[in-house]
Amino acid sequence: MGRFEADPRNGSISHVAPLARSLLGARIGDTVRAGTAEAEITAIARAATHEKPRNVRVSHRCAGGDPQQRAHTLPARINRSIDQGSLFDTPSELPDGMRYAPDVISPDEDEALVAEMARQPFREFEFHGFLGRRRTVSFGWRYDFNGGGLQQTGGIPDSLLPVRARAASIADLDPVALEHALLIEYAP
Repeated sequence: MGRFEADPRNGSISHVAPLARSLLGARIGDTVRAGTAEAEITAIARAATHEKPRNVRVSHRCAGGDPQQRAHTLPARINRSIDQGSLFDTPSELPDGMRYAPDVISPDEDEALVAEMARQPFREFEFHGFLGRRRTVSFGWRYDFNGGGLQQTGGIPDSLLPVRARAASIADLDPVALEHALLIEYAP
């Protein structure tokens, strides 16, 4: 939760609080530091609150043998950081209407698509007179953020049609219903 939503007197702290930041990645039995204070993590459990039922409750014992235990409710953002798995794990929770489909393209197809992208007519992304730190190319449709609105452009290249067909299959759509493709290049 944000700083303005936090209520330390009732056990909820902001995700920017030193204690919350020190808990990232901590496990039961770990000792964490927040400023000059140290605490041992004695329990981590999900706790329902009036706003976010996926918050985490962390109980800790202060350093120096202080038997007093306190529980703090952390926002779900911190919770995901504590429970963070591999970057490439299958997500367990997705927003409504979203699906995760691993291995849509093979490593060989990936390499071929990257080579094909190098031949595309990328240009700097323009937004209300400013240039973005990325280059884009649109097929089918494009949006002109400098006042031109939605505009039709050239068709989707043949090299992208197999990917479009797989995406349509995943979404239970006819491939021709996917009329737009946007390629984005972020330079290092």
